[in-house]
Amino acid sequence: MMKKRLALLMLAASVALVAAGCGGGGTDSTVSSAAEESEIEMPVAVAKDVEILPAATPDGTSAAEEAGEAEEAADENALIPCKSLTVAAKLAGFEMSVPQSVSGYEAGEIRANGQLIEAAYADGEGHALLLKKSTGEEGLGADTGFEKTEEVTIGGLTVTEYADGSGVRCALFNDDSFHYAVLSDAGLTPELTETIVSGMLG
Repeated sequence: MMKKRLALLMLAASVALVAAGCGGGGTDSTVSSAAEESEIEMPVAVAKDVEILPAATPDGTSAAEEAGEAEEAADENALIPCKSLTVAAKLAGFEMSVPQSVSGYEAGEIRANGQLIEAAYADGEGHALLLKKSTGEEGLGADTGFEKTEEVTIGGLTVTEYADGSGVRCALFNDDSFHYAVLSDAGLTPELTETIVSGMLG
């Protein structure tokens, strides 16, 4: 290919010399034509194939729709502050009972969603106590990783208590329809745990 181009260049130069010597009027077009034919071709960059992500998932749902559904599900699971247990019951679709008072604790915020009601308490040192009632055990968020485990009967129900050196940290029980949890970050006495559970059973 290069030899052919060099030959064309030499031919163009020869024609130019002959034309100049003869004083012919057609030299410009001849030289121009030969020069155009002898131009070296520049390589052209070829774009690589670009993978285009599908606009929809295999089940036909777009990525935007999936994101919207995930956000909606997260919103449904978010706990909403309520002014009272009555308001919480309307939001959750079921009622929850709590003790009239818990020794050493003051009642705090009540929150709920479509699956759970949570009543919070705090003592004078800022330790938290949470009472929960849920349609599913997974919604309780209970930590059962404590060294002591004991089953006791309160109000005709079996209550599993998880404790450490500070006292009962978690108490779980359920009836035919709901799951319950008593969660303390400071530890409760067995007697106070029984009082709380009894109050939740109404």
